[in-house]
Amino acid sequence: MRKSAVLLALILSAAAVFTELFLYSHNTLLENDSWRSRKRDMQMLVMGSNSFLTTRAALAGNALNLGTWFGYNELQFSKPLTLAEATVNFRLSERAALAILFNREPESFSGLRVSANSSLPSLFFRAKTDGEFVQTRRTDLETVEPGPHELTIKFDENGAKAWLDGRGFGELPEISLQKGGFGLRSWLEPVTITRVTLKTQTGELFEESFRNSRGWWKVLLSLVLFFGVISALYFEVAKIRGTVTRAFFGCSALLGVVLLTGTLLLAFDFFYWSHLQVDPRAAPLKPADPLFVQKPEALRRDAADFWASIYMYPVANRERLMMRGYPFGNIFERILVCREGACKLLTEEKVQALIGQPERGTSPVRVVFVGTSQLAGAGAAAPDETVMAHVYRELSKSIKGLELYNLSINGGNTGELFERYKSRFTSLRPRAMIFVLGVNDAHVETFPESLRSFLDYNEKAGVESILALEPTSFERPKGTYLLEAYKVIESEAKTRGARVGRLNDYMVEPDVRDKGLIWWDFVHLTSYGQKLLAQQLTPLISPPLLRPRR
Repeated sequence: MRKSAVLLALILSAAAVFTELFLYSHNTLLENDSWRSRKRDMQMLVMGSNSFLTTRAALAGNALNLGTWFGYNELQFSKPLTLAEATVNFRLSERAALAILFNREPESFSGLRVSANSSLPSLFFRAKTDGEFVQTRRTDLETVEPGPHELTIKFDENGAKAWLDGRGFGELPEISLQKGGFGLRSWLEPVTITRVTLKTQTGELFEESFRNSRGWWKVLLSLVLFFGVISALYFEVAKIRGTVTRAFFGCSALLGVVLLTGTLLLAFDFFYWSHLQVDPRAAPLKPADPLFVQKPEALRRDAADFWASIYMYPVANRERLMMRGYPFGNIFERILVCREGACKLLTEEKVQALIGQPERGTSPVRVVFVGTSQLAGAGAAAPDETVMAHVYRELSKSIKGLELYNLSINGGNTGELFERYKSRFTSLRPRAMIFVLGVNDAHVETFPESLRSFLDYNEKAGVESILALEPTSFERPKGTYLLEAYKVIESEAKTRGARVGRLNDYMVEPDVRDKGLIWWDFVHLTSYGQKLLAQQLTPLISPPLLRPRR
């Protein structure tokens, strides 16, 4: 009897460990149906947004890690709620900030930011849907210490009150709206959420620990049966070859090895491997990770998906992204064109057809935009919320026949931009060309030569060149190579007497950088960030267009 109890305990323990190993191998935000990524909902796709959902780094250690995959992540609870109380347990790293978002409506939302960064003080805000702050109010504490905290917000008919670690944090001039959206957002530095508890006005309770327990009993019972059958077969074979006692010890040793192996695998995965930001199924965003990381992770994912297929368990893949309703379509395979009152993404064939059409009446006034994915509009909610679309709406008020063409290349540098334009788009014969460069040329040795050649080419063709320094988030220090790229741009502008837009200086100004939710990562802008950038570009572009063509 005692031997049977020992074997049963080992079988249950091994099954429990491998159940956790299986469930942890599928602990991703895409497989967790409780949350939706606002970054991935942008039609103008931004880097890392797929990987944040489909890889395990975001939920490594059974906690929500908002700083993974380039940070600035924003999640919204899948169900609209009329909140009575919200409690969030979290950990701030040095200079990190977390916003608790609530009362999200189609046109606006509210938030309470808790910050360990004096450049992003703790405050209450009301914002437009694009992220622009329309109202702010400082909290009782401007900054808090890095480390673990608990924030509680309680709503009643008079407004809301917030407590941080049991002490008053501030009063908010808002009640909980009928079925408003609840969410979480970080800035660049890491923020870890360990638990979220939401209570509605009707008494419903929603608790999120970010641990995957879906199908726990189903997986556990199947593994108990599996290990039980294997143990019984082993025991019977061993008993035939020896005594019952030898069979018992052999079976116990086998189960012990299985239990130890599973425990070590789970511990290694939990504390180390799952935290790596590796996605072998995504297009590389940077130089490929070492093979000792990429290859094993690809094999692990394939094995985990095969294991899941046995249980008909959902997996994180493209099909599930589509099922969840996330937008698809590679914006970088098309060209954004603004003309005749609208901005659309067109294939190159359609653009070439437009260029080849005979002109009717007044010749079109064409401007070409060249830059990287930032200028292409990555991060905007839709094509008509990109930088170029904002510029078009403003300039078209005073310039008839205006046409804007965005020839920016995702991940491209100036040499590649020049070759593309020279070989396929010179027939555009633009009046002006706006360059927003810097980030992708920072490590390119041929950048000065490529830029000089492009500007010379434009000068011979009578195209006005306007230069601008590509901005990055103020939270990320500018490296030496980027600053050198800026110097090259400014030097060329000075030599040629060209207009130059110091967009980077503008976007890091204290009264600008915190006017709203501006960034989706260190280089890609939200819809509001795109609007801010357009406001600086528009005055640079308009003077050349109002002068007679040379």
